[in-house]
Amino acid sequence: MKNETQETPKITVTGDVILTRKPDIAYVSLYIRADGILLEDAVRESSNKVRQVHQTLRETYKEIREIQIQDVYIGGESRPAVGFARDSANPTRPEVVKSLLVTLPANPEIAIKIVDTACRLGCMFGNPGGFPPGRTIQSAILYGLADPGEAQQEAFARAIADAKEKAWRMAKNVESKPGPIKQVSVLEFPNPEEILKRTQNSPLARAKYLSISAEAVEVSAKVSVTFELER
Repeated sequence: MKNETQETPKITVTGDVILTRKPDIAYVSLYIRADGILLEDAVRESSNKVRQVHQTLRETYKEIREIQIQDVYIGGESRPAVGFARDSANPTRPEVVKSLLVTLPANPEIAIKIVDTACRLGCMFGNPGGFPPGRTIQSAILYGLADPGEAQQEAFARAIADAKEKAWRMAKNVESKPGPIKQVSVLEFPNPEEILKRTQNSPLARAKYLSISAEAVEVSAKVSVTFELER
């Protein structure tokens, strides 16, 4: 019978893995900007542009699964760049900026055509409302997985297996072997890009495992696993 007063030796290791999967969904991310003498003029113009873009894309591309429109900025015309004063001879005009996110199957040819059509209708690649300093340019077309659950599970299972393999190698050095698993912790550290998407209330904020390539998307997992050590 094990002596309860004696602490069982343990070993904690980190396991990680990166899988690649073929994307099955694409996101086209663009922006619509409108201004006017009064804010109500900018709002009205913005609504008209959104209606035109939405209708044209829906009628032209039957592959589209969903179009999300979201408010990004309502206020004065785009702020001047850092270090530059505004021209007092040209006062600010009310401005409205909306984001447009189109979801469709991972077909690069159709995605490119959608971007071209939207741009001809006045859409923009970058956010005219401005980004915080250090913001990296986001691709207008991104690819991902519609349901990453299965790939996620496989990645976590492989990460635990990787941890167990490392535990065997380390335990061998002290003439032991890993026993039962006592604790598993998932290690997730959001990257700056992901945090920025959330603070900007981006429609892509909840999307994970995105890639600019239509050929592969990475699904990663990192875990900390604690094993008992057995002689």
